[in-house]
Amino acid sequence: MKKVILIAGAAGLCIAGLTLGSFFAGFLPDRVAPRPAGDRRLPIGILGDSDSQGYADSLWFPAGSASRGGPWRKITSQWTEILAELRPAEVDLGDEGIWGGRSLIVRLLEGLGFRRRAPIKKDRQYNLAFAGARCRELVDGPWRQAQRLIDIMDKEPERWSRGLVVIRIGIIDLGGKPMLDAMARDPDSTELVEAMESCLASISRAANLLRASHPSTRLLFVGILNNADSPDKLQFWRSAGETANIQAALDRFDAGLRNLARSVPPAAFFDDRAWSKERWGSRDAQGLPDYHALKVGDTITVSHAMGDDPLNSILSDGHAGLVLNALWCASLTQAISSSLGMPVAPITAQEIQRFLANRLALTPP
Repeated sequence: MKKVILIAGAAGLCIAGLTLGSFFAGFLPDRVAPRPAGDRRLPIGILGDSDSQGYADSLWFPAGSASRGGPWRKITSQWTEILAELRPAEVDLGDEGIWGGRSLIVRLLEGLGFRRRAPIKKDRQYNLAFAGARCRELVDGPWRQAQRLIDIMDKEPERWSRGLVVIRIGIIDLGGKPMLDAMARDPDSTELVEAMESCLASISRAANLLRASHPSTRLLFVGILNNADSPDKLQFWRSAGETANIQAALDRFDAGLRNLARSVPPAAFFDDRAWSKERWGSRDAQGLPDYHALKVGDTITVSHAMGDDPLNSILSDGHAGLVLNALWCASLTQAISSSLGMPVAPITAQEIQRFLANRLALTPP
């Protein structure tokens, strides 16, 4: 009995230590571990929302929660985590750890003149993306992702002169049902145009901040997905006119990103809607769902459906599933190599098949 009590007490102290450690983390600045001179890996910073935050973040998504895969959580990974796993000798997303501080603490410290990172999360250090982030939070408020990443980059400017920043954001601002309803009614409405221009302005400000402090760092702007393609929204906007209107509105946003990429070289644009359509399909000319399953190799077939089973494209919480993230990661490495000419070997179809086979061998949970 005494041994059980001692073990339980030690476990309690450990949990309390982690809780206190995460609470007080914001009082101290994040320390950037310098890389040795011979480290030629490509440093990659990430600005964005839940489409890029790591799924293994136990602070945001505790063990046993329904988020990010539910019962299949242990085998479900974000694209950032897959990239770090499959290209550890070529890319560097920063050390794994708890970074940042509680927003209240950070606001207090910044009021006293100290620069601190928020929100707190457990992830790769160069990954500033967090769930729920809006475009304005790239540059405004206590989060200010661009400035926080620049603080990291400023510690090793030579490394980051050959580095990359991926900017993938906008779905919170523009992908909800009310905004899609507005697009379907009138893609040129004042409300919609103002929302898009505001989002693009924030992305542009972030890009210009990065370019001013690190002029040689490559930038990759990821286009916006069409959330009307999400399996839980297929009952809406089922007409040719509504579908065309939504596409026209999203085309305007992507055109803004393409123009931005041209204005702040070296930079490139990744067309996420074209990528998704090529793999899963889209709506037909009448606006009706016309999606198909996707085969990966000879044994894996993934449905364009929602659910935590890894053979669905989308998780129950609306985020990309394991296979979708793995395929997207492979295409990203192709874009980094071909569009930006950076030294990362594209992840091959054979590598993806092996990776998925090893993960799927761990099911059922």
